[in-house]
Amino acid sequence: MQHPALRLPLPLRPCGPGRGAFTLVEMLVVVSIMSIIAALAFGSLFGTVSHNRLLATEHLIADSVRQARHTARSTGQPAVLTITPVTDDSVPPKVVGGRIAGTSRICVWSETFEELVLPDLGLAGDGTPLPAIQDPGNTDGGALVVGRTGKGVVVNAFPAPYSTLCERLVTQTLEKPAQIVRGARTDGFYLTCSVRPPSARVAAEGFIIPLVMISDSPNATDSQCGLRLVRTRHPLSGTLELFAWDVDGWVSGAVGSPAHATSFDAATRVASVDPDPPTDLPDPISGGEWVEIGMLYTNNGGGGAAGTHGRLALFVDGRRIAEKSVATIIAPVDIPQTLIAGATVYIGHATFDLTNPDLRGVAPLDDVCLYRVGTDQVGNLPGSVIPTGTLSQGAQIVALPDGRIQVQPVGAVTAGTSTPLTFEELHAPQQTRVEITIDARGVVTSRYLAPGAPP
Repeated sequence: MQHPALRLPLPLRPCGPGRGAFTLVEMLVVVSIMSIIAALAFGSLFGTVSHNRLLATEHLIADSVRQARHTARSTGQPAVLTITPVTDDSVPPKVVGGRIAGTSRICVWSETFEELVLPDLGLAGDGTPLPAIQDPGNTDGGALVVGRTGKGVVVNAFPAPYSTLCERLVTQTLEKPAQIVRGARTDGFYLTCSVRPPSARVAAEGFIIPLVMISDSPNATDSQCGLRLVRTRHPLSGTLELFAWDVDGWVSGAVGSPAHATSFDAATRVASVDPDPPTDLPDPISGGEWVEIGMLYTNNGGGGAAGTHGRLALFVDGRRIAEKSVATIIAPVDIPQTLIAGATVYIGHATFDLTNPDLRGVAPLDDVCLYRVGTDQVGNLPGSVIPTGTLSQGAQIVALPDGRIQVQPVGAVTAGTSTPLTFEELHAPQQTRVEITIDARGVVTSRYLAPGAPP
């Protein structure tokens, strides 16, 4: 019986050239490739986080503009968004974040005269001028009524010889949190009231109807701000004339130096020639019906910070009829960015330097309100996103009742449309910025800026 032969393993032989293990150079190449792939992966991850924060900033701006625009259109009164940088305590301060506020207004004071009880002589609020009334506490022989509410209630009286105040004056004191000026801070505000002026055709030339004023004294030249109607006559063509009530609003940065805006200050600021004669009065008020008068003041300071120029705009029934600033083409006025103090609201009364005191008018008043703008619903920008470039000091975004949007960076003289706002991710591995543009319709678009690109 034969057994199969055992096969012994062949002896090991050395490998030939080129068939050995990885050399040192090959291992370094592999490690380098792996490092490059890891760097790309982690860089993409961190870059995605930075881009996500900038994308969230764009969504936050777009949502805030949409909400402010809705507030303005639904209420017929403007809303103001403010974007402000947040700094740390270092010297000099370093910007470490950003804040946005103002999607709605804050009503800090109002008066609808529902609880007001004053003698009204039994007359209804039909626009008929009230006769002079006898004030028992007045030794000068009588008092001239210069204001009343929509229900005909007398809100104040002006005693002869128009040098002292009657006790029937309706004034209210603003508490410290409700005041426009608090310390070194001046907030933007919107002052409004409803009024039913008499027919401008039957009123005398230069007739003045005081509406509402905030001051520490009844003298208009020393007041913080105020609104009034002035009866004017405007030539149209030939012998035709327009009789109307001119809206006059003012703010004061110093005692005795009020800055005015009237119906003749074109809101669009596109007129390059002063009209002669001035026949382009927007939305003339002829009288005999209720209208809502409003005045918007912004100090271009972004939530109360020190700006460079103020801006004053007038509204009639939600329509912007006038605007005044240092950039106004016709008779520019540098509206103050800080105002004098004022804690008392005078309703339907103000003392003017008139040669004829009988030119003070009579009109029913109602729904007097003071709103603070640009400070409501404060929120922070996502992560470490900061405003930069033209936005480094902040900006104001004004939503008008007609749906238009205006953007004014702090330091800019004019408020424009389609003004780009630049934001930067502070802790990104490389400079990562986005440019957000808001057009006149409130549409928000964005584009990313390459590292090193000019702001």
